[in-house]
Amino acid sequence: AGETMTHRTDIAAVPDDADVSQVVYFNANLHQLWVEGSRNTKLIAFVDQLNDVILRGMNYSAIDDQRRQEIWFEHQNILRALKAGDVEQAVEALSLHIYNGYDYGLAVEEKIRKQSRGE
Repeated sequence: AGETMTHRTDIAAVPDDADVSQVVYFNANLHQLWVEGSRNTKLIAFVDQLNDVILRGMNYSAIDDQRRQEIWFEHQNILRALKAGDVEQAVEALSLHIYNGYDYGLAVEEKIRKQSRGE
């Protein structure tokens, strides 16, 4: 578990000057470690089916400096809880990360819809 946690920490440490593709790469790998680490075959299959949608959202999030910073803090909170072995806090932090990502994705989709209608 120590080696895996080290990799998780390294992946979460995205350099400040990273470009969008680097941010997406780091975040996608961190998410993949968490999903695979769950050993939940249904969750793994579900996330695999949503991979394109998730990656699209990651690209939009990585472009937005404010959301990118929020994601960094959300990942740090998840990692801290995992390192501490606090399952309840990890679930709470991960749930917040998922809901924030979902809300952000809805806002981006609405913005795209308005732009396509010329509003």
